Amino acid sequence: MSDPFRVPTLDLAGLRVDRAGFGIRLRDALHEKGICYLTGPDIRKLPVVDVLTATRGFFAHSTESGIVDYARLCDDTALTTVELRPMVSLWAQGLAALAPELLGALAQALGQPENYFDQWIGRARLRAGLVHVMPGDGESDTAPRDDFGFLNFLLPDLLCGMRVGDGAGGWADVFPRENSVLLTLGDGAEAATAGFLRAAPHRLWSPHASKGRVAVTVTVDSGIESPSAPPELATHSLVN
Repeated sequence: MSDPFRVPTLDLAGLRVDRAGFGIRLRDALHEKGICYLTGPDIRKLPVVDVLTATRGFFAHSTESGIVDYARLCDDTALTTVELRPMVSLWAQGLAALAPELLGALAQALGQPENYFDQWIGRARLRAGLVHVMPGDGESDTAPRDDFGFLNFLLPDLLCGMRVGDGAGGWADVFPRENSVLLTLGDGAEAATAGFLRAAPHRLWSPHASKGRVAVTVTVDSGIESPSAPPELATHSLVN
């Protein structure tokens, strides 16, 4: 097992206090690691406990690891209408409200107009996923994957870890933290920045839990298969 991955932490309060500085820190985190923690009042006001409790109840009798597309759940599925659906919807909407600010600050830090990403996500779609991870042999977990879309928010419970591709062919451990959400990028954002921002492969795992663990994901999806960046972005100087 690798040493703990040093994931940058960004307080969303910085978006209001020092937008340019926040954008630079976000840009650097997603360039170097492809992942960061988001913290601050905007995260603490989200219904974290409720959405995890509802998701755990949904998977209470499942014995398999995997990811369930929330949009494909039937309304008559147990807990879906009464508890799970409203909780996931509230959580997804709260994160979606942050996406334009994050992308605007990120675009400016890349030397582009604030609305640079709008050409791909002007009509962004939200996709929520429910993740279940069963304990295994220390290696078993959800399959390694690159995310699609642009921004991907992940809320794991506190015993559900993540492994992120370290860029050198190995896997680095990332641990959940209270009052935080993990942010990764999808293939769309990587393509739209000519590969400068990193869509890091990752997988969830349950290293110490005796029972299955859960997580919830929200993806801001462009709906465009292969966005391409203008040539100047590939060679744009990112030196401050």
